[in-house]
Amino acid sequence: MGFREAQLSDFSETAETKMRVAAPDGYLKVTADFNGDGKLDEARLLVNDARRIAYVAATILTSEKLDTYVLASYPLEEIGGVAIRAAKPAPVGNAAARHAGIEILDLTTGEGEANYFDGEEFAIRLSGPR
Repeated sequence: MGFREAQLSDFSETAETKMRVAAPDGYLKVTADFNGDGKLDEARLLVNDARRIAYVAATILTSEKLDTYVLASYPLEEIGGVAIRAAKPAPVGNAAARHAGIEILDLTTGEGEANYFDGEEFAIRLSGPR
């Protein structure tokens, strides 16, 4: 395993430090109801220093179990601008996107994607500027 939650100190030498410090969660974690069951779920930017990799991972908690989903992975050297935040429900045809999702974006460009849980996995992705 060897993963830990990313901390603001992991980004102290990056150009995006000021943006992270100004955000309440540093763009490192999201708490929202991703599956629409009324319970809060979580997403985090996780770091594995030994393997030199970072993941955006989400957990969905139901009354029966806790499921973990890896939404993206990055070489540790490339996470300076990687940010996550809550994505608002999307007005698309699929009902799964009608609840909160997770935006994964580049703080420098604003480009990224919103990921929505469809009941089985985070299968709905809407790309573009955020």
